[in-house]
Amino acid sequence: MIDAAGFDLLHGLLDGASEGTLTFWAYTNTRPFDALSAALFALVFFTYIHAGWRVGGWRTVTARFGEGGFIAGFVVAVLYVSSEYVFVFDRYSPSVVLEPIFMLSQIDLGMKVKDSSGNSFPGEHGTAVMLFSAFIWRCAGRTRGAVAIGIALLVMLPRLVAGAHWLSDLLVGSVAVVLVTAPLALATPLQQSVVGLFSTVCEGLASLLWTGASSGGKPGSSDGERELHRHP
Repeated sequence: MIDAAGFDLLHGLLDGASEGTLTFWAYTNTRPFDALSAALFALVFFTYIHAGWRVGGWRTVTARFGEGGFIAGFVVAVLYVSSEYVFVFDRYSPSVVLEPIFMLSQIDLGMKVKDSSGNSFPGEHGTAVMLFSAFIWRCAGRTRGAVAIGIALLVMLPRLVAGAHWLSDLLVGSVAVVLVTAPLALATPLQQSVVGLFSTVCEGLASLLWTGASSGGKPGSSDGERELHRHP
């Protein structure tokens, strides 16, 4: 009942819409828009990394880069495990089972438009942006976290408007996955261990580079010393 009502409300935004509006909604359900969304999350997190210079210099920046790498890797792992081993049943999206429906994929953009699914539960798109928002809130603070949540809401809306997901795919499926997996990373030593290892490796590499650069200047000094010995 709620799913159908939600679909009627959101998909109804397309009723009587202009060609430009339909094209906009179609574009927001493409891979390039997904890439743009990921770039916005990365930009928010990069401001957190950049602020690390003022807080603790190189070590803080390295640790925050490690946090970013951990977040990305953890989200990819969660999506893979949930789709390949946990939620392996079929659930057709509203655009497949309900009528009347306007398929945004009918608009020729020269690229694939995501407006239907045979296994819409949980919403992978929603799971990813919710996890990113949770991590940014925890690591980068409430202000950046609030910005991330705003981005997440804007990113999830197009899939609902297009009929690629039910409301419950996000409010039940994605939220459940986040509530189970996020504490494993944020409330256990897992994140600290991975970030600590990353920081140690980066500091070791930086030390090696610094040592190599320093030793590179010694032969010139030695040549100078030899010249002094030759011409006292």
